[in-house]
Amino acid sequence: DSLSQLLQKHLREESIDFSLSIIDAHSPCNYSTIISYNQERTIFAYHKPRSYMFPQSIDQFPIVYLTSMGEGFETFYESTVQFVKKNPSVKLCFNPGSVQLHCDKKIIQNIFSVTSYVFINRKEAEYFTGIINSQGKEQDLMNWFRSLGVKTIIITDGNNGSYIYNDSTLYKASCFPTTVVEKTGAGDAYNAGFLAAIIKGFSIEDAILLAASNSASVIQSVGAQQNLLYEKDITSFLEKAKKLVTIKHIRL
Repeated sequence: DSLSQLLQKHLREESIDFSLSIIDAHSPCNYSTIISYNQERTIFAYHKPRSYMFPQSIDQFPIVYLTSMGEGFETFYESTVQFVKKNPSVKLCFNPGSVQLHCDKKIIQNIFSVTSYVFINRKEAEYFTGIINSQGKEQDLMNWFRSLGVKTIIITDGNNGSYIYNDSTLYKASCFPTTVVEKTGAGDAYNAGFLAAIIKGFSIEDAILLAASNSASVIQSVGAQQNLLYEKDITSFLEKAKKLVTIKHIRL
């Protein structure tokens, strides 16, 4: 449809390679209506039913990112599990969506078992683990995901910052202070900043700082793409973040 053509045009303008993308001529794009009020937002999302096809020739990439899908995602997720098992050098990053919160738990647990990095917010972590009112129980949240095999766990918590488990250490990070205009895309921006830093070989601490910076930047305007950081911005924002974001270490 016309929206998909607009999306492709925008991706090209940003020099993003989408050669592995599959164009479905019979299904239109998904749509969302977002209501923003008092710095918070409510999202009404519609996922058009579609047949998801697992991409070919992705074993050449050291990291793959699996995110939310609409109904009918189960076979794709099962294929992902088999792919990672056959290609153990590939690190799987997983960011589940609302549909995955309410599906067969066995499917999601199988994904967690081969996941290197999981990105979720506190409410999602509480839903998966069954640990309600989890303030002060961050170690319990982490231990649940660790028990399933997840290597690195990233839990964002809105204005309270984020919690990251990696290599027997729990990190508690504050937010990058900024003026909030609209929060759509804050979590995705955090995930992108963190993962970009990991791909570039940065330390966990610097990955946290870059994630917080990217998230803070995007919420300064309306929409999920405005103000996303570019590679040329990394150095200056890292220096700012080192002064404005606090990171505490808790040895587990």
